[in-house]
Amino acid sequence: TIAGGFNQCLDWGITMENGRFGVSIRQPGGCSQTIVAPSTIVLGNWYHVVGTCDGLTARLYVNGQFVASGPVEPNYVGTATGTRIGSEVCCGGNTFPGYIDEVAIWNRPLTGAEVQARLAGPLGGNEPGLVGYWRFNEGQGSTTADASSQGRTGTLQNGVAWASIAPASAGEPGLLT
Repeated sequence: TIAGGFNQCLDWGITMENGRFGVSIRQPGGCSQTIVAPSTIVLGNWYHVVGTCDGLTARLYVNGQFVASGPVEPNYVGTATGTRIGSEVCCGGNTFPGYIDEVAIWNRPLTGAEVQARLAGPLGGNEPGLVGYWRFNEGQGSTTADASSQGRTGTLQNGVAWASIAPASAGEPGLLT
């Protein structure tokens, strides 16, 4: 799991399954399903991964490009058991084995043009519909600030560590791993 809520067949989020990025949803008339990208990831590369849902269709974008979609259960509401970044509530062992930087959660679907615009750099934190935005720039400590107007501070758990993987001139002291 990269980010989302996973529990009780009410899954939502971005995952990696068998070396492919995916978006997990509840399929019509069923339980959880992961819609996966057609290509496997290349280790050592950074990726920009976005999942959107308009209430009928979930879409997956990798590096700004639309790569997969699938139908969702009508009137589906994702689990309320909490949002996790890097792991999940329900299923032990599904921890993401890489670096994560900048997780944003919205209460509306992004358009393809908005997904592509996100590649240009960080958000301001006050964009319409933004309900959570964690940049992971603290570099130390056991929490990460929510840069959206919602103020949902994240608590680091289960042995995560900060890693400096950018030069000091980058202005970003650390990333969550």
